[in-house]
Amino acid sequence: MGHDISGYAQKGSAEIAYLRRGAGNPLNDAIYKALGAEQYYAGCSGNGECVYFARPVIEAASGKLPDSEDLAPERQFIADLLAHGGSDGSWIGFY
Repeated sequence: MGHDISGYAQKGSAEIAYLRRGAGNPLNDAIYKALGAEQYYAGCSGNGECVYFARPVIEAASGKLPDSEDLAPERQFIADLLAHGGSDGSWIGFY
């Protein structure tokens, strides 16, 4: 079990960003908190929804992640969304 979080420029398009955190990892909720998406956190995994996030929300999430080496995967996920996502925002699937 774990959190597989995928980013897409458009719903149903190819994956542009990916983040994996194990169910027992104490950092598995960091990306949810940074995005203000705690409602998609289902404990041992995401709740299975794919949701649109406006670009300003994704940009703000970057600033909410502490600058620690442990959160480098989360920062890379956000960077990939910003670099390859839509100009207005991106879809994120919480699996």
